[in-house]
Amino acid sequence: MPLNIPTPPPASLSALAGILPGLAARPGIAAQLPSLGAMSLRFADAPTQAATPTLSMRGYTLGLDAIAAGRDLSAARLAVWTHLLPGGGGGQALAADTTAESSEFAQLTDGPHAAALQEQVAALQADPAVAKGSYDLALLRVPALFTVAVWLQGKGGSADVVVPVAPADPAVQPGRHYSAAEFIAALAPSARQKLADTDPRKGG
Repeated sequence: MPLNIPTPPPASLSALAGILPGLAARPGIAAQLPSLGAMSLRFADAPTQAATPTLSMRGYTLGLDAIAAGRDLSAARLAVWTHLLPGGGGGQALAADTTAESSEFAQLTDGPHAAALQEQVAALQADPAVAKGSYDLALLRVPALFTVAVWLQGKGGSADVVVPVAPADPAVQPGRHYSAAEFIAALAPSARQKLADTDPRKGG
C-alpha cells in the first residue's frame, strides 16, 4: 500500500470516547465549537461510534530554531496523535489531539485545517505520483508560523514529501508537493524574521 495510514494506539481512542460526550454536553463548548454541537446528537445514541475518527495520524511539531538553522525534518518532535472527526449536520470537521506519550486528551479544535487535511489526504491517496512510492502518513505543524502540512514519510527509498494545507504561511503554497529540504528552505526566512521580532533583547 503506497500510503500507509498508521493505526492509533487503543488508549488514544479510548481517551476520545471517554471525554468527547462530556464536552458535547457543555453548552459553552458546544457554542464555541459548532461542529461539536452538531455531533452531540450522535453521542446520545452511540458515544463510542460518534468518537470514531475518520482519520488519525501522528502529529509532529517543528520549531523555529530548527527551521532557521536549516535542519532537516529529523528535528521534528512527535507530540500528539491527531484524530479527525466528522462534524455531522453539515458542520465543519473537528480535530481532536491526544498526547503521544500518555494518550491523554490534549485539545479539540474546529477550524479550516481539519477539513483541509481530510481533503488533502484524499487527494494524495488518488495521486498517481504518490502511488509510485511508499509512505507513512503523518502531520507536521509549525505552530509559530500557523502552518500545518501533510507529511508523507518516505519508506523503501521514497523521499519525504511535505504538502501544506490552507491556511499557511505565505512562504509556502497549499497543495504544492515540497521535498523536505524545499519546505525548510521556503519557511527559513519567515522563521528568522519571527525569531528576530520576538528576541527578548530587542527594545520595545
